[in-house]
Amino acid sequence: MEIAENNRAEQWRDYRRKRTAALLFGVGAFLTTGALALAIHICAGNHIVLGAALVTMTLAYIAYGVAIVRFHLWKCPRCGRRFIGVFDIFSFLRRKCFHCGLPVGHQTGGL
Repeated sequence: MEIAENNRAEQWRDYRRKRTAALLFGVGAFLTTGALALAIHICAGNHIVLGAALVTMTLAYIAYGVAIVRFHLWKCPRCGRRFIGVFDIFSFLRRKCFHCGLPVGHQTGGL
């Protein structure tokens, strides 16, 4: 039983890591967009700086997309289906599994 509980705890840590990564990459992508706007305003004639800012912004949005997909594909420890619904726009606010209702961080119980 202890092995199952340790596994469940690790699954919830993975959920929190993925949620945190998605949030941080989202904020980072938003901030790089602001940095690009600032670079356009300050360095209008310097194409190297603008190109570097554009590449950085593109990479930030790609990283954000990957983090969001990984977060949305995370499987519920109880039912094994996606924890977040297909069209769940408020996924970061979700407090229970879309399919079986398992609360976030719940450590006991199984199928």
